[in-house]
Order: sequence, then C-alpha cells, then structure tokens
Amino acid sequence: MTGPRGGRPWRHPKFAPLLIRRVEIVSQDGEVRLKPYGPVQPHPQLARDWLGEEEAAQLADTFQPTWHRGQHDRLAVEASKLLREEFEIPCVQELHPDQLADRIDIHTPGHGARNAAVLLTALPDTAYTKKLLDDFADIAQKTDRIQATALAALSPDPANRTRALALSEPEPSRLVTPLPCNEAQAAVLRAAMTRRLTVATGPPGTGKSQLVANLIATAVTSGQTVLVASNNNEAVDEVWRRCEQLGLVQVWVTGQPVTQTCSRSCRVPIAEE
Repeated sequence: MTGPRGGRPWRHPKFAPLLIRRVEIVSQDGEVRLKPYGPVQPHPQLARDWLGEEEAAQLADTFQPTWHRGQHDRLAVEASKLLREEFEIPCVQELHPDQLADRIDIHTPGHGARNAAVLLTALPDTAYTKKLLDDFADIAQKTDRIQATALAALSPDPANRTRALALSEPEPSRLVTPLPCNEAQAAVLRAAMTRRLTVATGPPGTGKSQLVANLIATAVTSGQTVLVASNNNEAVDEVWRRCEQLGLVQVWVTGQPVTQTCSRSCRVPIAEE
C-alpha cells in the first residue's frame, strides 16, 4: 500500500497480510514445525484502515473460507476474489500459494497484492507477554485451587474431571432471550446456566455474540453477575453493543478500548463464572 484510500501517498510504502491465521510451534516425529490453528480471517486492521469500521465488521462477520488444506488453487481464487470485490485492490503478482516469492517487492508503484507470505512473531520480552507469563507462574503456585473452579472440568486427572462435570446448578425457571434463539442455542443456554463448563463453537455468522447476549440477559434476570472476557477486544465490544441495545444496566467494559464507543466509562454487565 502506498497510501491511505483516497488520501495522499505515504513517504514509504507499507504492507500487511491480506489473510491471517495463527500458528504454533510443535514437535512431531523428531522435527519442529509450525502448525496452523484457529480460523483464517481477513487482516482486521487492514480491513478497518482500508474499508472503514462498518464494512470491516461486516466482512469479519460474513467471511468464510471455502478451501481446505492443500487446495492451493482454490485459495488463490478466493484471495483474488477478496482483493477484487471487497478491497478493490489489483494483484501486482499472480497469486500462487504453492510458489511464494522469497521477498516482497515494494518498489512497484501503486497499490497491489504480492505473491508472498509473512510470518509475524510475538516477542517474549514484550510487556503483554511478560504479564501473561507472570500470571501463569502465579497460577502454577496455586494448582491445588484449580479443582474448585470450572477449570477442573479440563483437569488431566480423571477423578477431578468427573467430580467437576457432576456438579450442576438448578435450571433457571425460564430462559430470557430478547434476541432470536433457536433450539441449539437454547440447549447451550441451559448448559451454561447449570454446568460448570460449557463450550459452544461455530463459524462466523452463526450467532455466537447473540447467544452470549441472551445468556447475559438470562443470568442477570436470575440475579447473577456475568464476566465477559475474550482475547479479542472486538468480540467484547460486540457483546457490549448488543447489551446496550437491550437496555441491560450495570455493565462495565474494562481493559484497552478498541472503539470510540468504549473510550469512556461504559455501563455494560459483568458476569461471575
């Protein structure tokens, strides 16, 4: 990119990945390699800078990869379509995911996509990573207390898992669902209100934020408090927006705000377990 959309060119061009996915270092058959995990998604900051907040949010909600492992041709078609139809950016180089260039050409004038992949690393000496390591070190000193929390359901000790999964709370007299709720989502709500640990998964657009908002409404109506946490500030923002629309009060957002809406002290709910 040589400048902002419709703005004056930058002094030096910048680049960002069009699509991103997390990887982790694993050891397998005596070899160390990078293993991808989690969803493939358009680069959030690139989308916001180039498309604006509203279009970027819509793209994040609707984007669903159609290729599978090893389908390089399909990946190239989808990436080209994303560039052409969403970002309106040309391809400077033809996209060949199985023949990536070993460098990025930033001297070709004009915006455009290059046929290259970039590995971005999180340095262990950053303040955030150090704080996370400190938290893990603190938890390591209190492992005997984990069995009293919902994390006991994930314990490597079968006895702890059985004990945790056997614990349950009375089912609420009714589910409060101000937002649309299908049978599968209602089953998740009942599990979340009665079990120590409930995991709900689904691709973008399947109503997970909507489900969380309904869960908060049910918990608050039952006299409980709710803590909503995520490794993605945008996900917390989305839940906050839905709660605000529903008129839920005594809700607070803490941490690093990522949108202007949350740059002030926000009244939004906070939950317990």
